[in-house]
Amino acid sequence: MTTDVVAVPAAAVRTVTVPVTGERSGSGPLTWGQQAIWKSVVALARDGFWPTVRRLVTVSASRRLTVEEATQALAALVSRHETLRTRIVDGDGCPRQVVDATGSLAVRVIPVAPAPPQPSALVPETHTPVWVPAAHAPVIDAIVAERVATPLEPDRDWPLTATLVTVDEHVRYLVLVVHHVALDQHATERLLGELRTVLRGRTITEPVGERPLDLAARERTDAGATERALHYWGRTYTDLASEQLPVMDPTGPAGVLECRFASWTLGPALDQLAARHQVSTAAVAAAAVAVVLGRRAGLACCGLLIVVANRFQPGHDRIVAPMSQLGLLSLDVTAGDPARPETLHTVIPAAWRSALQAYRHARYDQAAMDALLARSGRGTDTDVDPRCCLNDLRTDLPWTARPISRPAPPSRLTWVPKPALNWHFYVEIQDLSDHLVLACQADTRRMPAPALEAFARDVEGYVVGAAAAQAPVRQVHPDQDLTDQHHTDQHLREGLQ
Repeated sequence: MTTDVVAVPAAAVRTVTVPVTGERSGSGPLTWGQQAIWKSVVALARDGFWPTVRRLVTVSASRRLTVEEATQALAALVSRHETLRTRIVDGDGCPRQVVDATGSLAVRVIPVAPAPPQPSALVPETHTPVWVPAAHAPVIDAIVAERVATPLEPDRDWPLTATLVTVDEHVRYLVLVVHHVALDQHATERLLGELRTVLRGRTITEPVGERPLDLAARERTDAGATERALHYWGRTYTDLASEQLPVMDPTGPAGVLECRFASWTLGPALDQLAARHQVSTAAVAAAAVAVVLGRRAGLACCGLLIVVANRFQPGHDRIVAPMSQLGLLSLDVTAGDPARPETLHTVIPAAWRSALQAYRHARYDQAAMDALLARSGRGTDTDVDPRCCLNDLRTDLPWTARPISRPAPPSRLTWVPKPALNWHFYVEIQDLSDHLVLACQADTRRMPAPALEAFARDVEGYVVGAAAAQAPVRQVHPDQDLTDQHHTDQHLREGLQ
């Protein structure tokens, strides 16, 4: 790290190494969730990029947390959770997980000056942006960017890197960057909850959830889940065009661009539509994205890959390891029209049913799914068709409508060049408390910047307009009896992550 970026002398940056001792060592095949993420790792490695989970934990100045206390807390979590002591050894195209019983964690410590009284700023480089004093935000951003740009060697390195930022010799921020093969969204939030508990000086009494080595062994006996998923995916593919997002500008420069669209009206409008139709906001968002994308691509049936948390079965919510896999959503968008917002009400019930089917068939042996994709010509060893993905990162999806504040701030648009993308089109929904962000990434030959901006604005306009339009109070869902209401609620609250 260059000292001009962090504004501290190089001699002030130090590394503290703490020993780690876990319960056991071992090796075995990857879990299905690890397989799914490893596929993305292989795809992005071609461009020298490695997928990470990035989080910032802030500590109150009144806590007066010492470096020793913080490093011991981190070491305790690495000792407790095998996924943080796991290396991925890829031999002859057959990756395996190797758990180390002992080792050490190197934690960097970077001091910064106290922040003067001034407005706070967001730290956008973290996956869940956090408000910090404006003087500290660039420092934290630089730390995250530098960590992300420094590749880990999965066969040699443990997946977690940690940096402590101190003010007056006390820890104010913990900057964590973790290889995605170790954690997904749900596992990250659970791990951070445990970290905050330990940082408060409390003891974690809850037993560790099922460990990846044991989960992988159990999954190898669950052939039924894979068979059902393969049947569903194969059947669903017959409705989808071979090209979901055609090339719009074949002579344009190749590249990846991200449009970050911040909206203060989209979130409340999603809430209102979800409450009116008695579905999740995730299903409403999927309906809007599919209609706008499908109409823009000239499709009658839009196919989306969605990231599914797979935490529905008993005990899965306690597993600190990646469980997420891709689900396949197929939606007839002929009834929807972004120019007529009221039509979204017609699409939402179908989107609910399609989302349920996608969630139910998102647990499978990735190798078996890859074989199906290869036979059908819908994918390779590094990608899956349709190469259009929706990842809803919101973890608290309300069922009651919140009012749209008047007047709401105008939507804001920022552009970010991206180094690599293993999709043609990728949409991420982030909740920043008082507003939502649609982070839309695209292959610029398939969706140039003007079209990318129009997509984001059309989604907002479609949802907000539909919330203001008349619609039935409640829709009846034909497959409601396939699962009890509590289980359905859990599916739709945790499905997209």
